[in-house]
Amino acid sequence: MRWKFYILVMLASLGCREGEEVPNTNLKVEVVAVSHPSSVGDGLEFQFHLQGNGNALLLLENSFGPLLFQPKIINDNAVFNIPPKFTEEAGEYHWKLVSNSKVLLSDKFYLGPRIGNLSKIETYFGPRSIRAGGQDYSMLTIIPTDDYDNPLPDSTVVSISQLVDFKTNVFEVRLKDGLAYSLLYGEEKAGRMLVTAAVNGVPSKELTSIVSPSNSTDFKIGFERVHDFADGNQVVRFMTSPITDRFGNTVNDGTLVNFIVKNKRGELLKSMGTTLAGIASSNMLHPNEEEEWGVTAYITGEAKSNELQLNFKSAIKDFEVKWSKNNRKIIVGPILGFMGQLVPEGLVIELKIYDSNGKFIEDKQAHARSGMGSFELDKGLYLEGDYHITVECAGIKKEMRIKLAQNEME
Repeated sequence: MRWKFYILVMLASLGCREGEEVPNTNLKVEVVAVSHPSSVGDGLEFQFHLQGNGNALLLLENSFGPLLFQPKIINDNAVFNIPPKFTEEAGEYHWKLVSNSKVLLSDKFYLGPRIGNLSKIETYFGPRSIRAGGQDYSMLTIIPTDDYDNPLPDSTVVSISQLVDFKTNVFEVRLKDGLAYSLLYGEEKAGRMLVTAAVNGVPSKELTSIVSPSNSTDFKIGFERVHDFADGNQVVRFMTSPITDRFGNTVNDGTLVNFIVKNKRGELLKSMGTTLAGIASSNMLHPNEEEEWGVTAYITGEAKSNELQLNFKSAIKDFEVKWSKNNRKIIVGPILGFMGQLVPEGLVIELKIYDSNGKFIEDKQAHARSGMGSFELDKGLYLEGDYHITVECAGIKKEMRIKLAQNEME
C-alpha cells in the first residue's frame, strides 16, 4: 500500500509539469548581398542585415544533400561564405535562412558546368567491324565533361571528323542530355574508317572501325593433277578463282571454302581450304579405282562455284592370284600400275569368302607391300572342302572356286 502511494505521487508530479517552450525569434532580416556565379567551382557569399535577438543559419541544398553554414557577424550583418568545394556539382541549388527552425528567407539558383574548362571527352565506338556497302554502320557516342566531371549543357556543338577511303567528312552534332551520337556508315570499298570528335577545341582520341568485304559472290573453280589414273597415290588440287563481294572487294583472308565431291555411287567426299588473297585451294587423294567425280565448292550461306567433272581411269589392268599347295595361303601379285611400275604401298586388296552354297562367310583385307599381298585361311576356321572366293583390287574383281587341303582350282 505504501508503494502504491509513492507511485501516485510521482504520476501526479509528472502530470503537473509544464511543457518546454520553443523560443520564438523576433529577428528581422534584410538582404544585403547575394552573390553567386553562373558556373560551378567558385565560392558563394550571402549577406543579411539582422535586427533583433536570435541566431541565423544558412541551409544550402543540392543533389548531394543539405549543408548547414554558420555566419560571421560583422556590424549587425550575418555574412555566409561558401567555399568552392561545395559548389562543384552543376545543377539547381536551394538556400534557406533559418532561425529556431523558422524559415526567414529562401530562394534558389542554378550553377552550370564550366564550359571553358573542358577536361575530357569520353567516346564509345562500335561495333568495330562492319560490312562494306553503305548499309552497315558503327555508332559513335560522345560524352564531354568539365573539370569537375559535370556534363555540358544541351545544344553544345560537337565536331566529328570521319575518314573513309581517303575522303574526310566533317560535320556537327549537338549534345542532348549530356551526350551526342552519330551513326557512321561505311563505303562500298573495304578498308578502315577513322573517326575523332572535338568540343570547344578539345579533341578526343582516334577510333577505328574495320570495313570488311560484304557477302561473297559466286565464283569458279579449277583443278590440277599429274595424271588421270585412279592410283590412290597422287593428289588432285582444286583451286578457286579470286573471290570478291558484289562491290569488287576481295574477301577476307581465312574465308572457309568447302569442296564437295560426289562420286558415281552418290557418296559425298569433302575437302576444305581457306582463302589467301581471295583464292582458296585444297587437295584430295586420287581414288583407288575407276571413278567419276562431280565437284562443287561452297562458302556456307553466301556463294557457290560451278560444277567440275573429273574422270579417273583404272591404274591397274590385271593381277595374278596364286595359292600354296594346300590352298590355304592366297598370294596376290605382283600388281603393276599403268606404267608397269609396282603399285603404291598400302593399296587395298579385298578377299571375300563364301561356302560351296554361296553363303557369305568372311571379308578380309590386306595392303600391298612391294606390289604383293597375301591372305591365310586358318585350319581352325576353314575346314577342308569347297569354297567360292572373290579377290578385288583397284576395282578389278576375280572370282574362283578352291578346294582346301588340295592343290586344285576350278
